[in-house]
Amino acid sequence: MHYVEGTLRIGGKGIGYVEAEGFEDGIEISPADLNMALHRDRVRALLLPKVEGRRQSGEVVEILFRYKFKFVGTIKQEDGVYFLAPDDPKMYANIIIPPNEAERVQPNEKVYVHIIKWSDPKTNPLGSVLSVLGKKGDNDVEMRAIILEKGLSSDFPKEVEEEAELIDRHVNEEEIAKRRDMRKVTTFTIDPVDAKDFDDALSYQELQNGDIEVGIHIADVSHYVRPGTKIDAEAAERATSIYLVDRTIPMLPEVLSNDVCSLNPNQDKLTFSAIFVFSKEALRNNKIEIVDEWFGRTVIHSDKRFSYEEAQEILDKKEGSYYAELKQLDVIAKLLQKERFEKGAIAFEKDEVRFELDEFAR
Repeated sequence: MHYVEGTLRIGGKGIGYVEAEGFEDGIEISPADLNMALHRDRVRALLLPKVEGRRQSGEVVEILFRYKFKFVGTIKQEDGVYFLAPDDPKMYANIIIPPNEAERVQPNEKVYVHIIKWSDPKTNPLGSVLSVLGKKGDNDVEMRAIILEKGLSSDFPKEVEEEAELIDRHVNEEEIAKRRDMRKVTTFTIDPVDAKDFDDALSYQELQNGDIEVGIHIADVSHYVRPGTKIDAEAAERATSIYLVDRTIPMLPEVLSNDVCSLNPNQDKLTFSAIFVFSKEALRNNKIEIVDEWFGRTVIHSDKRFSYEEAQEILDKKEGSYYAELKQLDVIAKLLQKERFEKGAIAFEKDEVRFELDEFAR
């Protein structure tokens, strides 16, 4: 008998496929031979006799690693038995809610459940209720269900929140002295109107010889999030912020993502910067020539927060806040784009989807 190990994937019809070395198309597992294995579990499978002209089939004989124990779904009731119908289409078994926990739930409620026992493939798994989210169909309930179903969390562990609250939000003079001070240089952010954070900015100034200095600044998160801290470990676990239709699941606690590391206007902020000086003479001839460049830590003070639409309206009307700066930056941007395309860069066109939520969805 021949056994292989691999990751199980469940297809749309409930048929499993074990991804294993040497089997390019995977090993097909019929629903009857899954033996309680679930999508993305690490399993050991027995290879069944090969049938000529068909994909290699097999049977799961051992679950080596269970990928997922927690599921969100809708509570249903049949013959006095309460069970969870999972939202996850890859989860092929309903989860029974034991009688001692059934009193906590009602039919048509969204509930978050943890599988606590499943020892027989001929029976359904038994689950423990972790939390009752609310009525199915409610916007906030459905959004929380999506978050939990994907293994995400909008809340931070208590120790991470406590560590974040100890962060000094004031930019002190000692730290400023270590950095290039850009606070007197005209600086602004330009973001989508529905942007959730503001972590990059542009600065602009015309030098005495007429050359144009442009700074690109990004929030210096590393000044606040140090290696080995609980915040650093949590951020590594999350990897990125998640943007849902009506909310954000941040990578960092709010004190960082929306305060000290957000380049809000009229506030001193610590940043990393790339600063370039463009030749005025070259720009007059519709060419790009960088005569100086600098990279390092800075401190900035944003003068204005623009949305894309506000900045574009000023450019179209040829008047408004910081029109001269926006116009020159627009010229530089288009010359840089033209130069990139001439060197072989590819423009990827794609539609950007945006939802406008009415009062019932908020």
